[in-house]
Order: sequence, then C-alpha cells, then structure tokens
Amino acid sequence: MNEKNNVEDNKLKTNPFSLGESWGEVLKKLNLLYYAVFLDAVLMAVVGYFFAKYGIKVSYDSALGIALSSASFLLLLISLPLILKWFSKKTKEIAVIENETEKIIQYKKTALIRLCVVGVNFSLNILLFYLVESNSFSFLFAAGIAAVVLYICTPTETKMKNDLTSP
Repeated sequence: MNEKNNVEDNKLKTNPFSLGESWGEVLKKLNLLYYAVFLDAVLMAVVGYFFAKYGIKVSYDSALGIALSSASFLLLLISLPLILKWFSKKTKEIAVIENETEKIIQYKKTALIRLCVVGVNFSLNILLFYLVESNSFSFLFAAGIAAVVLYICTPTETKMKNDLTSP
C-alpha cells in the first residue's frame, strides 16, 4: 500500500500537466505576482492622486515631461513585444528539457520575468498619468495596452500546458 502511494506521488511530481506539488506551487507563485501587479497599480494610482492633489505635477510641455513621456512610450513599445517574443522562444527551449526540476525552475524564472516587465509598464504609466500634467489620456491608453498584455499573461494551468508543449 505504501509503495503504491509513493508511485502516485512520483507521478504527480514528474508530470507537469498533472500540476503536482511543484507545478502547483509555481502556479500559485505566478498568480501571487500577477495579482500583486494589480495591487501595485492601485497603489500607484493612490500615490499619483495625492501627487496631483498637492500640486506635484510635471508639465507635459517641459523638458522633463517630454523626456518622461518619450521614455515611457519607448519602454512600452520596445519591451512588451520583445518580452512576449522572448517568452515564446524561451518556453520552446524549456519544453524540450528532460530534467523535470530544471524545467520547473526555468519556467518559473521566465514567467516571473515576463510578469515583472509587463507589470512595470502598467504601474509606471498609471503613475505618470497623474504625475504628468496633460490634456490627453496617452498615459492611460499606454496603461490600458499594458493591462491587455497583462491579461494575456494570466497564469493558468492550461497556459502552462500550452507553453510547455514541444513544438
């Protein structure tokens, strides 16, 4: 009886699609970071609101305002497509790894980096929406683009299976 339980435990730990202990933990950590990004965005909105309320603003037409908006948009336009392409390429490499422990470690690291890059874009544009005095909603649109990408990156069991299926 005890030997049968050990065999079942080993199957759960080695099969990435059964989401045994290790894969389940990875999914929990990725979800924790995913929702922490939204919490951070709310925090940035509160901080930005108080900056605006107490007159701490940067003029959109000033050198600093132009530099902030340019840097923000360049970061968004360069980093989001690149991180998605990098993640796709990296998961194809990870899918062929035979060692299950190494596969888990590499996937977790890659997915965490992707969520962090998208989260930084999302939170930064929300903060800049309040900080940079502008008549347009360009930072809000940029935050919306990052939010859509963040939604696409929602960690789920199905996406983990699809990501780690060999090409």
